[in-house]
Amino acid sequence: MVEGQITYSTNNFIILTSNDGLNVIKYRYAGFGERAAARLIDVIIIILPCLIPIAGPIISWLYFSLFIGGKKQQTIGQRIMNIKVLSENGSKISFLHATGRWLSNAICTIFTLGISILFMLWSKKRQCLHDNIANTIVVYELKNQDF
Repeated sequence: MVEGQITYSTNNFIILTSNDGLNVIKYRYAGFGERAAARLIDVIIIILPCLIPIAGPIISWLYFSLFIGGKKQQTIGQRIMNIKVLSENGSKISFLHATGRWLSNAICTIFTLGISILFMLWSKKRQCLHDNIANTIVVYELKNQDF
């Protein structure tokens, strides 16, 4: 992960420039379909263990927080869809930050009956309500040919 300056440009692009100016990574916000497909893959992966009473929320929390707060910053579903989670300042999020994001996702989903996920359709940064609360963005890294 490159630490440095993040620039939010027009047309939903994000440019992350390293502190030394040598590395530039260009992202775009992940779309609804990409995020939904990644979530479906993740749900399929963890559905059986999550059916165990009491253990379900713990398994879900550890799965999402360890993967998103880990080196690659993405769950298995997100990796398949080539999307990942960053803080709004472009840096990697920690396990604790990922835990807060997971908890805000759980609370928002329960209290809004899942409607909070649709907030991304009206958000400039395509953030769901839990992303906004956690100050995170979900991005797709563009390859050089995609620029």
